[in-house]
Amino acid sequence: MTFERPEILFFLLLLIIPILIHLFNLNKYKKVYFSNIQLLQKIKTEKKHLSNLKKLILLLSRLILLSALIFAFAKPFIKSKSHSKNTFEKISIYIDNSLSMSHKNKISLLEEAKNIAKQIINKYNDEIKINILSNNFEFKNEKFFNKEKSLKIIEDIQLSPFSIDLCEIIKRQNRISNHDSLVSSYLISDFKKDVSIKRNECDNLFSDKNLIKLNHSNKNNISLNSCYLKTPFRKYNKEEELIIEIENHGSDKKKNILLQLFINEKKRGFLNIDIEGNTKIKKSIKFKNLDKGNIIGKIVIDNDDFKYDNTLFFSYEVKDQINILTISENKLNNSIKKVFNDPMFILENFNKKQINFEKIQDYDLIVFDHLTTIQKGLSSFIKKNLMSGKNIIVFPNKNIDINSYNYFFNEISVDKINQWKNKKNEINNINYDHLIFQDVFNEKNEKIKFPYSKGFYELKTNKLKQRKNILKFFNNEPFLIEYKNFKGSFYLCTSPLDIDISNFTKHALFLPIMFNASLSSGTSNLYETISQNLNIKCNDCSSKSNLLKKDNDFEFTLSNKLINKTNYLEIGKKVTEDGIYDLFSNEENKKISFNYNREESEIHNTITNPHITKWENTNDTIEKIEKKTEKRKNLISYFIILAIISFLFETLILKFWKN
Repeated sequence: MTFERPEILFFLLLLIIPILIHLFNLNKYKKVYFSNIQLLQKIKTEKKHLSNLKKLILLLSRLILLSALIFAFAKPFIKSKSHSKNTFEKISIYIDNSLSMSHKNKISLLEEAKNIAKQIINKYNDEIKINILSNNFEFKNEKFFNKEKSLKIIEDIQLSPFSIDLCEIIKRQNRISNHDSLVSSYLISDFKKDVSIKRNECDNLFSDKNLIKLNHSNKNNISLNSCYLKTPFRKYNKEEELIIEIENHGSDKKKNILLQLFINEKKRGFLNIDIEGNTKIKKSIKFKNLDKGNIIGKIVIDNDDFKYDNTLFFSYEVKDQINILTISENKLNNSIKKVFNDPMFILENFNKKQINFEKIQDYDLIVFDHLTTIQKGLSSFIKKNLMSGKNIIVFPNKNIDINSYNYFFNEISVDKINQWKNKKNEINNINYDHLIFQDVFNEKNEKIKFPYSKGFYELKTNKLKQRKNILKFFNNEPFLIEYKNFKGSFYLCTSPLDIDISNFTKHALFLPIMFNASLSSGTSNLYETISQNLNIKCNDCSSKSNLLKKDNDFEFTLSNKLINKTNYLEIGKKVTEDGIYDLFSNEENKKISFNYNREESEIHNTITNPHITKWENTNDTIEKIEKKTEKRKNLISYFIILAIISFLFETLILKFWKN
């Protein structure tokens, strides 16, 4: 008998406690005086023998109970190295069908794995029951089938974009077989590093598994890992710069790799790249947004046999019109009205007493125009806009209700207002690196004349990581700040725009700041990565019906759910192919790009495990694997039953054996 957790056996030392209690019985006897004790002495002698026997039996029962529990927790089992295949009633076979298994030797690794699984099955008798697992993990993977059905399931296994951690696979095999000692388990995979990243956490599960490793003969692979646009602003007829990460997974230097960029299915750029072995590099391609609306793009290289990381899809939106909302105390400030007096902006103004809360989510930028108070009900709607990627700008009134402002600021986690300071101050510090000044300055100008203000609100500033100063006064007090606590940006000007207080609206900086603040709103991911439990943010999606479609091959209705008060679409395992999909919701069409997980691009195996056997295409390989595998007969249940019997026996003794 062997123990999986022998360290638990040290608790057997605790058995000395009931023994000591038995030896040093501290029962106190009460003296009773009789005139004639001859009869009592005889009774006492007989009772004493029975009492000692009873105590000894109870001690033995308790020792057996404690010992059985300790042995059960130590997980005892019996090893049997000599076993016949006919002793197994069932077998479970996992076939790795992740994208890395598409690598080819003479045939693909997946086909090789399927052939090995068939060889294993054919070595067993016809009465064997077989369970087949893959990364898709469908309902049929929960069951055991006969030979004929199992071979059909194996034949139907195709490449999957999903990968599962090796520990999870072993746990699933154990759960399906219910830890039955008469089930032999096989795992056939290339055992890549990322597949077994948690292997050390479940190393004790490996010992009774047959692990068969397939090797890649081709060690070269170039992958397009990721891409992103350099700036968050999407403008029509303006230049974009796309940053692309490329990785060489092989050891040899690669030269003249052709990288091509397609925008709206038209070739818009290319690069010839040289990259050293085992290296990542970043390259950029510039292009101009010549279209409005949904923009679709892809980057393509054609360099190796592993095609699943040679194309990277992306998509974004260049808005035709931008919706602006101003919420004013009385009349709309004329300077704000002039900024957005352009056909590309749709400007709407609400008086603070007549706010249509249901429409607030429709606006890309909301401007608080000199409000004296901010309603508590408005705060929650504004927070939702920030969370969904919309932008907010606040220009305070000179006579505000500080408590109402601070309640709102606390809700969105920004600095609170301390007090109003009547003091003329000039701005002398500008953050040229802030994205709001993109395309505003060609170079830093030290002689620029900055605006001034005759008064401003002093803030109780904390060390907030998401705060960025845009403009500051001479005394280092902030004039214009951005807070990036959510997906959208919150801008706060500490001074009103009244011309008798500040000349900011007359300065050349006012127009580009307001203009770029509206353009930066709603920046979203260029693409999503395919996974088994994928949820994507979609605040504008319908709560009833959302249709995801790709050409005429794929069409699926998606449901949505709230996670931390944010609306998500449940993709799950529905998307299995990369590409650009159409999302129809609320009578609108959006483009969503999906790409395969680049973890599958790694082809080098750094795992060393004594239980893994390298596959050799010979008839005796499976025999070698089986001979070195120790089969177990678990004894845990037997010791638990023994403990229960001991407990019941002790209970019966105490109940029915009276002294």
